[in-house]
Amino acid sequence: MAAHPQGTYFNVSFENIKRELKIIIPVNNRSQIIDKKWPSDILDAYNANPSSMIVALENFKNLNVNPKIIFLGDMFELGETAPEEHQAIVDLASSMRFDATFLIGKNFSKNQK
Repeated sequence: MAAHPQGTYFNVSFENIKRELKIIIPVNNRSQIIDKKWPSDILDAYNANPSSMIVALENFKNLNVNPKIIFLGDMFELGETAPEEHQAIVDLASSMRFDATFLIGKNFSKNQK
């Protein structure tokens, strides 16, 4: 059996798929808007890893809102690469010039430039 996108397999039109994706509200701690009024909180914390943090930071940077304040908590299960991975995230966040950045956890507190 050939692979099909789920929607087309179940005969859901692309128009319906597009409409539903526009109104989806994440509730799994990924890009979850906690409060609809600005300033609002956006929670992106589910099993954070370097790739997901990079995407979250880039998405937040591209929002047309101000001020932009970020709280970054340690990523776990990175093994020996933890210091370098955390420093890379700090460097990226610094280059994005958010209004304020708060680093939380043992890994983020080590080896900061």
